[in-house]
Amino acid sequence: MAKVITTELQHAGASSANITLDSSKNVTVENNLTVDGNISVAGTGLTDTLSFRNLIINGAMQVAQRGTSSTDTGFKTLDRIAYYKAGTQTQSQADIASATSGPYASGFRKCYKVVNGSNTAGNTDAATFQYSVEDQDLVCSGWNHTDPNSKLTLSFWARSSVAQTFYFQIRTKHGTNQGYWSSYALSANTWTKVTKTIPGYANIELANDSGNGMNLAWNTYYGTDNTGSGGLAENTWGAFAGNASTPDQTVTWQNTNAATFELTGVQLEVGSTATDFEHRSYADELLRCQRYLRVYGGHAAYQRIGIGYFSNTSRLECPLTLAPQMRTTPTMTVSDAGHWKAESPSGSGEFTAVGLDGNSSNQVAIVWGDKSSSFTAGESGRYLADNTTDARIYLSAEL
Repeated sequence: MAKVITTELQHAGASSANITLDSSKNVTVENNLTVDGNISVAGTGLTDTLSFRNLIINGAMQVAQRGTSSTDTGFKTLDRIAYYKAGTQTQSQADIASATSGPYASGFRKCYKVVNGSNTAGNTDAATFQYSVEDQDLVCSGWNHTDPNSKLTLSFWARSSVAQTFYFQIRTKHGTNQGYWSSYALSANTWTKVTKTIPGYANIELANDSGNGMNLAWNTYYGTDNTGSGGLAENTWGAFAGNASTPDQTVTWQNTNAATFELTGVQLEVGSTATDFEHRSYADELLRCQRYLRVYGGHAAYQRIGIGYFSNTSRLECPLTLAPQMRTTPTMTVSDAGHWKAESPSGSGEFTAVGLDGNSSNQVAIVWGDKSSSFTAGESGRYLADNTTDARIYLSAEL
């Protein structure tokens, strides 16, 4: 039987070995490996089968605790994504149409969608949706963020009703902010998978804490007050410059009434290759999202959320255990104070004011409700929605 004994295989046009072999039978391929047939692995398997490699929470756009559609700005629909708009736009969680290719064929059923209104692009406008990653999730991911040879890979599916070149941006948020941007072209009404590999950079600062480490932004439009020459070159890190964060951006999408932009399948992982998307169950994603947002109410009229006690004749204080614990002590907003009420042995009634007690933490939220001199101090009571399904309490610990 013929046998080749060597330690290296090198293409005639290459400057170094394509494949190296050592005495322990290990084989190293220096660049991409293409296999036309099947692969059988007798060892521990391929590294891209590992769970928890996606640093993005809700990348499949499954969870929308706040609601499915809004014309407002900020965190209003899909969990973990905030939309900052220029003009009249609607953000929503939308269905992906059945197809034999694109994200639907890859297991995605929901996307984040923005629908433009009748707008005229202005110099100060900024229409962008953003996702923030905790410092500690980046530091403990295996990415050596100060080493240019250590890489992150970002991949996502995107579709626009307008053919245009779009931009995504990265901005580190700890210490001295650093910036990075890259462009990608979309054909009209065609789902496109975009993959970008991002190197580490010596000036990036991160901490092993729950602060904001990195902000990812997908822009549908940035006005010229925030763009232009003199900024960073594409795919290059440098000190963040808000007035020249990308080149001037095309106004077509922003000036087209009813233009749409859709996004799904967002994955950020350590390494220089985009692996298959890490699909997680709805329950797993909801649990991760609840570190940043808890919503009470909305399921039924008179929905009970907890048992508390009356600290005086007017105030019911109700502790809510936060499991999983939230990123930090949350802030509270409410649909309307009158959407909530108390019930006790001495009576019941709608609250005139509600709030979050100062002794709350990221483990326990103490929500209170006031109704003037209607109860007995020291007795227990139920904190519940009134006769409406519109009652909501939002506890937020977003970055």
